[in-house]
Amino acid sequence: MSDDDFDNEGGIGEEDFAPSIDVVYPLQEETEVPQTNGKLFKTVTVEGTGAKPPVGARVTVHYTGTLVSDGSKFDSSRDRNDTFEFVLGKGQVIKGWDKGVATMRKGERAILRCEPEFAYGAAGSPPKIPANAALNFDVELISWSKREDVSAAKDSSIEKSTRREGQGWLKPDYESAVQATISIVQVNEDEDETDGAVLLGETPLDFTIGDHPDGDFPEAIEQALKSFKKGETSAVDVGGIAVKHDYAPFGLKAGAPFRAIITVKDFTKISIYDYKGMDKVTEGLKRKDQGNAWFQQQNWSRAIRKYERALEFVESDFGLDDEQKAAAKKLKIPTLTNLAQALINTGDYGKAIEKCDKCLAIDGANVKALFRRAKANNARGDWELAKPDLVKALQIDPANGDVQRELAAVQEKERAQAQRDKARYGNLFAKLAAMEEAEHRSA
Repeated sequence: MSDDDFDNEGGIGEEDFAPSIDVVYPLQEETEVPQTNGKLFKTVTVEGTGAKPPVGARVTVHYTGTLVSDGSKFDSSRDRNDTFEFVLGKGQVIKGWDKGVATMRKGERAILRCEPEFAYGAAGSPPKIPANAALNFDVELISWSKREDVSAAKDSSIEKSTRREGQGWLKPDYESAVQATISIVQVNEDEDETDGAVLLGETPLDFTIGDHPDGDFPEAIEQALKSFKKGETSAVDVGGIAVKHDYAPFGLKAGAPFRAIITVKDFTKISIYDYKGMDKVTEGLKRKDQGNAWFQQQNWSRAIRKYERALEFVESDFGLDDEQKAAAKKLKIPTLTNLAQALINTGDYGKAIEKCDKCLAIDGANVKALFRRAKANNARGDWELAKPDLVKALQIDPANGDVQRELAAVQEKERAQAQRDKARYGNLFAKLAAMEEAEHRSA
């Protein structure tokens, strides 16, 4: 039976799958599937294992379809020796399949008895399926997969497979407080959806995204959590390239792949718009100080993110009185210069220059901003742009040793360039003179 054969009368949506109700389906006993109003029944003939497929999973099945009225067969993938694939919960098949297969586990075989409303309805599917026909489908769930690349670099180093859909559309992000559970298992070499040996049993998590030292909590898990919805359970497969440290509390070794099974129970998000007036400045200052703490630990990436977050709180003067605007301005200047230095330390000279530009737009005589803009320009080879900033900085602060040393380095590059120019153009002038002399002798 092709995709076209499965013309889903009435369609199916997310509301047909939520809230989920766990039901025990005894072996060889017909049981009504919840939320189907007596229109769909399931009889398990072979039990399966593992998790049930969520909405959006691509499932692979074998099936045989018969009429309930007389038992006559109208279609069978087994007869064709050709499995059938579809995406669950997206209306690609009849409603009885979307609802029934969602209750199955890998390897399970079951009879799905679909009343007409969950099959082909009053129209039927002539000539094989008459109008208002109840159908039996002997379905075997061979496999399913719902994998999503959730790595920041989109290099498939962190992939998520949803096992239970969450609610709503909100997802945690930077500084979200997350309450979850996690278990760690090995990744099976056959790369199927079954879990390997347990490395860490189910453990509660209660933490804030972005506020852990690199070696304290797996960065890959923090990244993956940003894709979760409330109530979601997913398996997160982390490749060895994304495991940058040993994580002793989780039994993980650097470079070793693993699978984390995570359930997000709840989370709270930080919204800048919830803060008004001086509270915005206070929250920005707190994050600037947190950035300084990361800076002292030479954790540049986390320092950069905290400084950026601090600036988000005070980037707009809307709703601030004059006193609060002055406090915001006072906060912006050191935050921008510290952020510029952290960016220089990571080699991101272009962004460092942008931050210095913003600082100098506020305070054109800020020595740190002049120095760090010059330092970034010099580092990327634009020493001619660096020199004026250094000269100006020394005029403001003649005793500044850092500026003096950077200017000396720029002047050394300037002298070296002058020597190269002299050698290049000196040779050129000598050749021109020789050519003119030769012309005179031949005249």
